[in-house]
Amino acid sequence: QSYKVSADVRGLFDIGGTLYIALADGIYMLENEYELSNVSLWTKLCDLDVDKVVEFAGYLYVVTPKAKLYYVTLDGSKVDIVDSALSYTHIFVSRHKLICLNYGAWFAYFE
Repeated sequence: QSYKVSADVRGLFDIGGTLYIALADGIYMLENEYELSNVSLWTKLCDLDVDKVVEFAGYLYVVTPKAKLYYVTLDGSKVDIVDSALSYTHIFVSRHKLICLNYGAWFAYFE
Protein backbone atom coordinates (compact mmCIF):
# COMPACT_ATOMS: atom_id res chain seq x y z
CA GLN A 1 0.00 0.00 0.00
CA SER A 2 1.03 3.59 -0.44
CA TYR A 3 -0.16 6.77 1.25
CA LYS A 4 0.16 10.42 0.36
CA VAL A 5 1.02 12.65 3.30
CA SER A 6 0.78 16.41 2.88
CA ALA A 7 4.08 17.01 4.69
CA ASP A 8 7.75 16.26 4.21
CA VAL A 9 8.35 12.72 5.52
CA ARG A 10 11.78 12.37 7.17
CA GLY A 11 11.43 8.77 8.38
CA LEU A 12 9.05 5.92 9.12
CA PHE A 13 9.69 3.21 11.70
CA ASP A 14 7.72 0.13 12.76
CA ILE A 15 8.78 -0.59 16.33
CA GLY A 16 6.92 -3.35 18.12
CA GLY A 17 3.87 -2.97 15.89
CA THR A 18 3.60 0.79 16.45
CA LEU A 19 4.38 3.12 13.57
CA TYR A 20 6.42 6.27 14.09
CA ILE A 21 6.43 8.84 11.32
CA ALA A 22 8.87 11.73 11.39
CA LEU A 23 7.74 14.83 9.54
CA ALA A 24 9.53 18.15 9.25
CA ASP A 25 7.46 19.53 12.17
CA GLY A 26 7.77 16.63 14.63
CA ILE A 27 7.35 12.93 15.31
CA TYR A 28 3.98 11.19 15.36
CA MET A 29 2.90 7.80 16.70
CA LEU A 30 0.31 5.60 15.04
CA GLU A 31 -1.07 2.51 16.75
CA ASN A 32 -2.27 1.07 13.47
CA GLU A 33 -0.92 1.35 9.92
CA TYR A 34 -4.41 2.12 8.62
CA GLU A 35 -4.28 5.44 10.50
CA LEU A 36 -1.71 6.68 7.97
CA SER A 37 -4.54 7.88 5.74
CA ASN A 38 -6.25 9.80 8.57
CA VAL A 39 -3.93 12.45 10.05
CA SER A 40 -6.47 13.32 12.76
CA LEU A 41 -5.79 9.93 14.40
CA TRP A 42 -2.02 10.49 14.72
CA THR A 43 -0.55 11.25 18.16
CA LYS A 44 2.19 13.89 18.14
CA LEU A 45 5.14 12.94 20.37
CA CYS A 46 7.25 16.05 19.96
CA ASP A 47 7.45 19.42 18.22
CA LEU A 48 11.08 19.19 17.12
CA ASP A 49 12.05 20.46 13.69
CA VAL A 50 13.28 17.23 12.10
CA ASP A 51 16.05 17.08 9.51
CA LYS A 52 17.19 13.48 10.01
CA VAL A 53 15.99 10.72 12.31
CA VAL A 54 17.01 7.16 13.24
CA GLU A 55 15.82 4.54 15.70
CA PHE A 56 18.50 3.28 18.08
CA ALA A 57 18.39 1.31 21.34
CA GLY A 58 14.72 2.02 22.01
CA TYR A 59 14.83 5.76 21.26
CA LEU A 60 14.37 7.98 18.25
CA TYR A 61 17.35 10.26 17.65
CA VAL A 62 16.70 13.49 15.75
CA VAL A 63 19.10 15.90 14.07
CA THR A 64 17.43 19.30 13.69
CA PRO A 65 18.06 21.79 10.86
CA LYS A 66 20.18 23.75 13.39
CA ALA A 67 22.45 20.65 13.70
CA LYS A 68 21.44 19.73 17.26
CA LEU A 69 20.95 16.10 18.33
CA TYR A 70 17.93 15.14 20.47
CA TYR A 71 16.52 11.86 21.70
CA VAL A 72 12.82 11.08 22.05
CA THR A 73 11.38 8.21 24.09
CA LEU A 74 8.99 5.98 22.17
CA ASP A 75 6.06 7.10 24.31
CA GLY A 76 7.00 10.78 23.95
CA SER A 77 7.40 11.23 27.70
CA LYS A 78 10.90 12.67 27.32
CA VAL A 79 12.52 14.81 24.64
CA ASP A 80 16.00 16.08 25.43
CA ILE A 81 19.15 17.35 23.74
CA VAL A 82 22.13 14.99 23.79
CA ASP A 83 24.82 17.69 24.12
CA SER A 84 24.02 21.34 23.49
CA ALA A 85 27.66 22.23 22.88
CA LEU A 86 28.03 19.90 19.88
CA SER A 87 26.58 20.13 16.37
CA TYR A 88 25.72 17.21 14.10
CA THR A 89 24.76 17.17 10.44
CA HIS A 90 24.31 13.45 9.76
CA ILE A 91 23.25 10.44 11.80
CA PHE A 92 23.42 6.70 11.05
CA VAL A 93 23.12 3.35 12.79
CA SER A 94 25.71 0.71 11.96
CA ARG A 95 26.97 -2.36 13.79
CA HIS A 96 24.81 -1.61 16.82
CA LYS A 97 26.31 1.86 17.20
CA LEU A 98 24.88 5.31 16.67
CA ILE A 99 27.20 7.31 14.44
CA CYS A 100 26.92 11.10 14.35
CA LEU A 101 28.88 13.29 11.93
CA ASN A 102 29.61 17.00 12.08
CA TYR A 103 29.93 18.59 8.64
CA GLY A 104 32.27 15.76 7.69
CA ALA A 105 34.95 17.13 10.05
CA TRP A 106 34.58 14.69 12.94
CA PHE A 107 32.30 11.95 14.20
CA ALA A 108 31.09 10.38 17.43
CA TYR A 109 30.06 6.82 18.31
CA PHE A 110 27.39 6.01 20.87
CA GLU A 111 26.58 2.54 22.17
